Amino acid sequence: MRSYDTKLSIVIPAYNCAETITHTMGSVCVAEALSMEIILINDGSSDDTAKKIRSVQEMYEKKIKYIQQDNAGPGAARNAGILASQGAYIAFLDADDLLMPDSLIDRVRFLDENPDVDLVFSDYAVQSDTSQDTDSVLEKKRLLSVLGKETHEQRNTGVVFNDQFYKKYLDFVPYPIWTGTVMMRRAVVEKTGLFRTDVYVGEDRDYWMRVLENHRVGYLPRVTAIYHIHAAGITQEKIRYHRNRIKTFKPLLVGRRIDLRKVKKIIGSEYFFLAYEHYRQNQYLVAKKSFLQSFRYRPHWRSLLYLFLPPRRWCTTIFSTKSKVKTVLCVSYFFPPCANTGAIRPAKFVKYLSAYGWKPVVLTCERFYDFGSGTNLELCGDIPPSTRVYRTSDIFSWKRRRVKPRAGATGKNGGITKRVTWYSRMKHFYRDLRSVPDVVQGWIVPAVLTGLRICRRHRVAAVFATTPFPSSLVAGYVIARIRRLPLIVDYRNPWNSSYWARKHFSFFQALTRRLEKMILEYAARMVVVSRALKQDIVRSYPAIAPGKITVIPNGYDLDNVPSHEGLFPKFTLVHAGHLYHEEDSREFLEVVNELCREDPEFQRSVQLVFLGAKPQSEVFTALEVRGIARHRKRVPRGECLTILARAHAALVFFRKSREMPGLMTPSKIFDAMLCRKPILGQMSEGEEQEVVRASGLGKVAGYGEKTTVKKSILDAFAAFRQGTVLDGAREGYIRQYERRVLTGRLAEVLCQAVKGERT
Repeated sequence: MRSYDTKLSIVIPAYNCAETITHTMGSVCVAEALSMEIILINDGSSDDTAKKIRSVQEMYEKKIKYIQQDNAGPGAARNAGILASQGAYIAFLDADDLLMPDSLIDRVRFLDENPDVDLVFSDYAVQSDTSQDTDSVLEKKRLLSVLGKETHEQRNTGVVFNDQFYKKYLDFVPYPIWTGTVMMRRAVVEKTGLFRTDVYVGEDRDYWMRVLENHRVGYLPRVTAIYHIHAAGITQEKIRYHRNRIKTFKPLLVGRRIDLRKVKKIIGSEYFFLAYEHYRQNQYLVAKKSFLQSFRYRPHWRSLLYLFLPPRRWCTTIFSTKSKVKTVLCVSYFFPPCANTGAIRPAKFVKYLSAYGWKPVVLTCERFYDFGSGTNLELCGDIPPSTRVYRTSDIFSWKRRRVKPRAGATGKNGGITKRVTWYSRMKHFYRDLRSVPDVVQGWIVPAVLTGLRICRRHRVAAVFATTPFPSSLVAGYVIARIRRLPLIVDYRNPWNSSYWARKHFSFFQALTRRLEKMILEYAARMVVVSRALKQDIVRSYPAIAPGKITVIPNGYDLDNVPSHEGLFPKFTLVHAGHLYHEEDSREFLEVVNELCREDPEFQRSVQLVFLGAKPQSEVFTALEVRGIARHRKRVPRGECLTILARAHAALVFFRKSREMPGLMTPSKIFDAMLCRKPILGQMSEGEEQEVVRASGLGKVAGYGEKTTVKKSILDAFAAFRQGTVLDGAREGYIRQYERRVLTGRLAEVLCQAVKGERT
């Protein structure tokens, strides 16, 4: 048996991928799969790919081979990498895709434990320019169930397929084997040969079909890579795409152990799509030939129909086309100039929706109940001048007042006194009645009446209703129900589990829950801010399909990047916004106080700045007296971001509790992403910590971990003494939280709802 100096060779072809190659190499070099070599093939890139590759070689100590060649396509690039490789196993990855941690080790272990298997592939996730789906692709489409039990056998670490897998390979869409998850033995190359170089699309699928004829393959049912899909190209690229697919499928008609009817059906469909692209370009004669070929391989009425249709330019002259811009009614109680945080999310959606073919019309309240947040005219600058904003009244606004707990009331029961009298019960009954579904119920009727007029005037195609107040959802539900429009619910805050939504009487609590269930089940689509909230909804309401819910977090807006004069001269840590509990920051402040006593230089250099909320603890008071801590109660958002940009780190505190169950990611994290600031503080274990760690900014610790807190502060202070700032930001990951990208995902949801796509 031949021995190899290297256990694994990873072949990565690169073409015009200067923006992604560094991130891709970071995901590869984190893995420690025995002895490993990485082969980078620059396929004649015209951008700065070569320069980026050289910097990658200097950055990572692992064995990296660099091959430069003229542009010849992905097949030729992979062949060059295979011929230059020396490993016993060969894996593949494109220069804009990502590997998951331990994915290489898992596949190497599978091949070692199963010597009868020559190739192993696995599940993967998909990421596009406007969306990211963290769910698995193959398991979500039930790969093993569709193929049937007769195609595979279960083993300890995965699944091994038999000959039936080759015959049923084309039954599953998308085709199961994606190149970024493949690892194979070198013997496969010696027997099967190399990739085809005469096609630019589908050469990998052709190769895996040839491999399946003579080799057994295995499957790991877990995600090992992330596949990045670029935005759709120009029409000429689509024409080349379909031509190449036809080239790769035609050899399957000769001497293959596969159902020829399936192959002919696929080729006929590809000819039809190719003909249609020519037809769209008014290339009528070329389209006619392709339609004839489509009917030859797959006789279908639509091919005959297009054969007898006149050229497209005649049709566009005869028939007028409708405008592609659709109108969406955005129902939101909070909207600029309201300074409440609930106004930021709908304002950012309205700002960018027009770029994705949607015209927003806003329905909001004129005299809003702002919880003392006031107004902020800076947010009005985010609203495009062409956007129509309708403001309605609240019929109960004149008699609303902020209720304060009476003396002797228990804090966790929302002001319910221990002594219950008939008068207090009647008062609580009235308050519950006035808070179904919430305290701004008087806005529902005016909002519905105005919304119906808006739908008639602007030809609204969909209704988008957003919380935090459920009254917005109720108004949106009634409008959508009367006008028979699709309803998209932006469910940012838990409705009945919120501490401010609790009722004294179980009857009203049951009524609001019934109302919530009715609206969520009626909605065509739902948008939530976190995976935890999605899981909570599916668990609470099993009738709601998980595919109906899309996760779109809050994110950050690049237009809000503040300009500043440089960092503060002192080691400055800034906390901006709410403190969800009074005790959240106590442990962190105690550690800072301890460091000040131990190190006089640290005490002279450090300053804590709290903008908005003030910690109610004696430790903070002591630090404030000594000039170490400062507090400012009201700070405009623009000034707040400027202060954060000048700081050396951002502080985040988030402790899960009954009132704050951890179903949404704090906006402070996204502010830190915007300013590219390292994050210090303490957070309960969960999705919030995962986001911080994955962004590369995180130095947060859990509660009760004072040693970790102390180490993170000292690391940031050491960087300050060297004149630098801790910088581990992962740009590729952070970019997905940009508001423009997130609005693109919302536009996709709106299109799906209007088309009535099933979940």
